[in-house]
This record gives sequence, C-alpha cells and structure tokens, in this order.
Amino acid sequence: MMGKRCVWALGAMTTFALLGACTVEEPSEGTPQASESPPVLDRDGDNVLDQDEITQAADASAPCHADLDKDPNNCGACGNVCGTGNVCVHGACTKVACGGEGQACCTDQSCNEGLSCDGKTCVACDVACASGDRVACGAALNQALGAGGKIRVCPGEYEGPFPLTANVEIIGSGSGNKPAVDTILVGKAGLGSVVPVTSAITAVLDSLRITGGNGASSNSGGVYVNNAGADVTINGCALVGNTGNYGGGASVYSGELTITDSEISDNTATSGGGIATATQSTIKSTRITGNTASNSGGGVFVNSGTSTLGADVTIAENTSNGGAGTGGGIYKFTAGSTINNSASVTNNAPDNCAGNGFTCP
Repeated sequence: MMGKRCVWALGAMTTFALLGACTVEEPSEGTPQASESPPVLDRDGDNVLDQDEITQAADASAPCHADLDKDPNNCGACGNVCGTGNVCVHGACTKVACGGEGQACCTDQSCNEGLSCDGKTCVACDVACASGDRVACGAALNQALGAGGKIRVCPGEYEGPFPLTANVEIIGSGSGNKPAVDTILVGKAGLGSVVPVTSAITAVLDSLRITGGNGASSNSGGVYVNNAGADVTINGCALVGNTGNYGGGASVYSGELTITDSEISDNTATSGGGIATATQSTIKSTRITGNTASNSGGGVFVNSGTSTLGADVTIAENTSNGGAGTGGGIYKFTAGSTINNSASVTNNAPDNCAGNGFTCP
C-alpha cells in the first residue's frame, strides 16, 4: 500500500517561517509489504504438510490427512498408491534403489550385471553370462565346476552337458524360463543328460532350470545319477522338457537322489516319464505333472530299491502309453522294490498306480 511522508522546508521571502507539506510516496520495487507472510506448509496446524516443500504449491487434497509428499498410499493426491517396490518422493512415485550388490532384488527378481538374486538380495556371481552366448557361457560354467565347491551362477542360458566330478553346490538365480532372471542349463542334441553324475561325489543343484536333455540307454534326459558313492540333492529346480530312456526328468540308477521343492513336468522317457529310480530316492514338496512314458510309469518308475514319496508330493496328469496296468502315475517294476507312498496321485492315465500288486493308498 502507499504511505504518507511529511516534508518540511523553509519558506522563501519569510523570516524563519516554516511551511509544512505532506506528500504521498510510492513504495520502491522489492520493498517488503506488511501484508506478505512466509509460506505456511502446514496450513491447518494438524502436523500434516499441505504444501509441497519444494514448489510451495498447495495440495488441494490435504483433507485426507496424509503427507502427500511422502506417503506411498497417498502420493501427490489422496488415494494415489505407489506400486510394490516404489516410494513417494516429493509427491511422485519413484522406484526404490535396487539391483546393486547388497541391495534388494528388483521387483522382477533381477539384479545388475554380474549379480544374482538369492531370493531377497543381489549377490556376486562366480560364473556370469554377460555375452549371451550360451555355448561360451556353458564352457565357463564347466570350467568352474571342475574345481568344485560352492558356485553361484548368474542368470542366463548355459549349454551343457555338465558332468559333475567334484563335490559341488551349484546355486542358480531361479528355475523359471526367463534368461534375464533365471539360470537355465540346456542340453545339446546328441550329448545325453544335461547333468550326468557318474563319480562318487556329493552334489547339490539349487534354483536351476534343467531342460533339453536327451539321454539314451539307461540315461535320463535331465539329471542322471549312476555311482554307488554319489549323493545328489535337487532343490528348488525345474526339470522340464527333457527326453530319456530311463527317467525323462531325472533318474538314479546307482547311488542316492533327493528331490525337494521342485517341478518335474513335460518330460518323456521309455520308462519313468518324470523320474526313474533303482536304488534310493526321496521326493518331498514336489510336483510331478504332465510327463509321458511310452512303456510304463508316466510319472514315476520304481525299478528296484526304495523310493519315498512324501505327503506334499503331487503326481497328476501323467500318461503311460503301455496300456492298462502300466501306471500312468506310479509303476512298480519288481516285487522286491519298496515304495513308501504318501503322495497325492490323481488324474493319471491309464491308471494312477500299478505293477506287482502296487496300488495307491
């Protein structure tokens, strides 16, 4: 607003006469005005910001009583929810920092190059497949396997086969079918099983997808165990799309095989479309589905020895093309073999359980 200023001057031609005059003065540019006040971020005094801290813009939707600058459930406006893996920064949804070493895995379970997601955190790999050339990547993995020990394998496709000759723990990034986030071991035409174990070793296969194997003779297509001193554990893996003569997905001809938390599906074999076992096998928390045998045992073929199938195992929708009595789900080949079966065995064709008097519980 304008203000008054009184100016006093000596009147001319009069002795010591004082003439008073008041004049109106316009304010100079930039002069603070009495009506101006600092911006108020919390207009209603409820300890909730009603103005943006950076732009000072008013939040028209502040009545939802949320900090629209920071609340991921009310980001920039009431009811605007940031998706999983995002935070609210200055009223905008922003992706949480992820993918770096020691950081959380990103929402699609991906990590930066050279790192692998261990389920929650991105950690360094021992073998990576940055080139995307599955033959070269497979060669690098085989070189590492020769030394044994614990080997963490980055996402990607790795072409085998991968014969195991030393005690080893192979930890992949996931058992799905996406090379960007999963570790996929692929067989090569004419070279048999993807992971053959014919030495007296202890091996753990974890979080891998094993596919494309083509075993002949007594071999399986995926994982093949044939040594009395071999002890192989398959955990959190997917054995999918393999072809073999004896056990499409996996077989233990000699030695011991344990399978937990895995998927065995869409494999084919002469006997045991999913799994074939002749010595000692234990299967827990695993789905055996959609496998096919041309002869017997669409899901599981028990030749001899002892096979234990836990209550959390599902054997379903497998097929044996050998006709009635050939066990679409489970087939017991010899009378002397033992099957400790608590699995759910349903919807297999032509029958769920068969062979040497074996019936489903």
